Amino acid sequence: MSDERGGEVFAAIRAACESIDGMLNTPSARMFHLLLTHQDGLVKGPMLEIGAYKGKSALLLAHHLQADERLDLIDIMPYLETDKFARWGDAVRLHLGDSEGLARLIPDYDRQRARYRFIHSDASHTFANVVNDIAHAERLLAPAGLLAVDDYENPNFPQVPLAVGASVYTKRSRLTPFVVVDNKAYLCRPAMRPRMLALVLNEIAPAFYRDYGLVLACTDADERAPLCLRHPEAGDEGAVYGAAVYDFQRGLAGSNDAMVPARLPQTWPFTLMALKPDFASVRTDVVAGFGKWRIWTREGWHDVKRRYRRTVLGPIWNTLSLAVLAFAMTYVWGPLMGADIPTFLPWVLSGVVCWSFLSTLINTSGYLYTSAESLLKQMRFPLTAIALGGLWRELIILGHNLIVVALVVLIFHVPVNLNTALFIPGVLLVAINALWFMPLLALLSTRFRDVPPLVSSVLTVLYFVTPVFWRPEQLAGRSFLYDVNYLHHLLDLVRSPLLGKTPEPVSYIVVIVSFLVGSAVTVLAYAYLRRRVTYWL
Repeated sequence: MSDERGGEVFAAIRAACESIDGMLNTPSARMFHLLLTHQDGLVKGPMLEIGAYKGKSALLLAHHLQADERLDLIDIMPYLETDKFARWGDAVRLHLGDSEGLARLIPDYDRQRARYRFIHSDASHTFANVVNDIAHAERLLAPAGLLAVDDYENPNFPQVPLAVGASVYTKRSRLTPFVVVDNKAYLCRPAMRPRMLALVLNEIAPAFYRDYGLVLACTDADERAPLCLRHPEAGDEGAVYGAAVYDFQRGLAGSNDAMVPARLPQTWPFTLMALKPDFASVRTDVVAGFGKWRIWTREGWHDVKRRYRRTVLGPIWNTLSLAVLAFAMTYVWGPLMGADIPTFLPWVLSGVVCWSFLSTLINTSGYLYTSAESLLKQMRFPLTAIALGGLWRELIILGHNLIVVALVVLIFHVPVNLNTALFIPGVLLVAINALWFMPLLALLSTRFRDVPPLVSSVLTVLYFVTPVFWRPEQLAGRSFLYDVNYLHHLLDLVRSPLLGKTPEPVSYIVVIVSFLVGSAVTVLAYAYLRRRVTYWL
């Protein structure tokens, strides 16, 4: 963006505003002017100021009115110097009343939803009023509309930033702050945020540094935090101030061309496409996660100990419950299927143990990040390490459960041969596959809390259509039930070696291909959405 109206035009508008009593500093006036100029040709619609007083900032807004646009002004008293707005006639309308009754003050309120291009909240500054103003802005702003909230950094009004935070960060908001300049916070629709960040970083920030000495304040890479332009103070020097942090933040947002989408997304599926994927952060997270192996291995072990603290048998209770289940199923299902116990019991027990391992991996994935909410909100911690900790915990429990399988193998003389050694690569392949479906399910479950119960319900059905306690050859002509069943192939890689058999070659193919495709999907999902995890928590 370049200021197409020219410096002389702004100077003339600024001079006109100075004729009205009130508070509107030059940087704020310039910011209004630049943002409104940027909207020319991008969006067209009415403007609104809540708390007009005598009209100092309202006059600046009026100078940016385009054909067939109007400016609605709200105030509890008729302070407005109406003679200064005479040239705009009915395009400038004063509505007397409190903003809480805004829907009644503006006659065509319902027809103007999602049409306003600029709203300025500058009324009483109470917590309730600011929350109310933002709620109206969520309903009224156009997709490319902007909201300015006054006194955001004023120490006399600490409730203003609290109200903004409560409105934006504690619920699924349709607005997000993108910059704070000269005591005002500016918010936009989430789909517009990349465009507005690029505008601030590439054009507004350099101009404000040159003309007013404002620099970018210290910030972090969290996408929820707005940029902040401020006057430097004594001691503000080093890598987190001025030019250094400016370069840093430009790197976060990318170049102007990269940040501006080809068109303005109108619905949330397209909002994601306006984000810039961050594959480098995914790579860093994975490397850091594996690097913290001392933490997640110890945490996995202590998690097992905590689960069975003050019990006599500890995790062996889980092993005994699976053994009892397998014996009961053998006693009931064996005669129905015409199978003898020495053959059927090892099949059922190995299947139940391996299924318990797989289903627990999948079910617990949905709670990986929500259970670590306090950790993720307080410090930067690799998400990969959390998934690895969950995987390590289940591998420990699998080791305990294999004790009863080993006893049954010895008692019923199940063959132990070279095929048995394939158990180790089978478990490794399952663990490697878990490294894509566990983080993916964790991400989806953090965003959509209905995913864990849905997954649990699906697994209950899959338990009966997967050959856990029945044999594949018993479904002659219906092999598709297990041929296309991803869990069956994972199960086969672990169970067949326990029974002295070689897993089906197709199982290796399906599992390896699933790992490649699933890993690509997971990496892509995290490249776009990894930064939102703590926000969803």
